[in-house]
Amino acid sequence: MTEKELKAIEVMHKGATTISDPCRHKGCHSHLTHPCEGCGRVAGQPSRHELIMCVQKIPALIQAIRERDKKIIQLEELLDVARCPNCDGSGGYMVHDGSDCGQAVQCQWCHMTKNALKIK
Repeated sequence: MTEKELKAIEVMHKGATTISDPCRHKGCHSHLTHPCEGCGRVAGQPSRHELIMCVQKIPALIQAIRERDKKIIQLEELLDVARCPNCDGSGGYMVHDGSDCGQAVQCQWCHMTKNALKIK
């Protein structure tokens, strides 16, 4: 959901975080016979118009999720074949600190890449 759509929903519900939450008016859910002064709902129930607007957004939201998933899959595929800029892909390398041996260091790039690909 875009930031603009979230803002529109917030304005529509006057501060309610979900469609069944009361608005900022203290007696929102107490209005059983007439609309609330804050949001216009009766007994805290969304109006038919609000429900229709929410239902109409479902196909667009599903499409947005599918597009996002495609991008994630593409990024995972790119990450899977990317070459490590720090080591030979083994996950570690030696840092020579002036002594005869040196120090083995875990490659952060390889570690983070492997962890990101495990999340699938």
